[in-house]
Amino acid sequence: MDRRTFLVTVAGGLFAVPLAAKAEQTASVPKIGYLSALSQPGMGPNIEAFRQGLGDLGYFEGRNIVVKYRWAHGIFTQLPDLAADLIRLNVRLIVAASNREITAAKEATTTIPIVMVNAIDPVGAGFIASIARPGGNLTGLAWAPAVEIVGKHIEFLRDVVPHLSRVAVLVDPGFPGISPYRDAAAVATKKLRLAYQEIETREADDFSKAFAVLVRERSQAVFVQGSPLVFRNLRAIVDLAASHRIPAIFVYREAVPLGA
Repeated sequence: MDRRTFLVTVAGGLFAVPLAAKAEQTASVPKIGYLSALSQPGMGPNIEAFRQGLGDLGYFEGRNIVVKYRWAHGIFTQLPDLAADLIRLNVRLIVAASNREITAAKEATTTIPIVMVNAIDPVGAGFIASIARPGGNLTGLAWAPAVEIVGKHIEFLRDVVPHLSRVAVLVDPGFPGISPYRDAAAVATKKLRLAYQEIETREADDFSKAFAVLVRERSQAVFVQGSPLVFRNLRAIVDLAASHRIPAIFVYREAVPLGA
């Protein structure tokens, strides 16, 4: 071997060693999957809180953990494929933002742990066996696990809106797990002797139509039940309520800085 060939061989070896070591190190870093039906720009505070929580436990992105984010951008039919993609990446666990994401993750795996963030009625939705003993591969947090909270929303509207007699409730019927909550709204208004108007909203354009309907039928207040569709369109809904001068109550605190 001549000197030139020797130097090239040695140099190649020197470069290959750290590259191989880096590749091995990267492969050994655990990966977390984050599955959301929404888009990254609208989830800034949530992601910041998620990263802060990881940091409190000693996990930092790019150092000792990797987070693989998958965003459906409001196209819910993409969620099963996005969940399957996370499985192919061999993530250690999947963070699922709400019921649609939880459903997609649950159907994709029965072994990888799934952490629920905003589950609605996880027992009724069939995600877990019970709050005390969830079983299976799901754990996490439930958002408004008790339907009684719906009655409190209606009561609050009655207390703050003078002479309230008719309430409109906006519902996304395609949101898994929403049924008990829409039923609870009807029961609560009847109990409080209020006229009840339910308006379904399935896509973004439905909200302007919904407010036109409730104004035409003279509803005096509106309760906006939660769903990814609602969260993604919070600003538009808040603006519609303000422009029509309709008192509105939301389940999301993020609606407050938007003017709710």
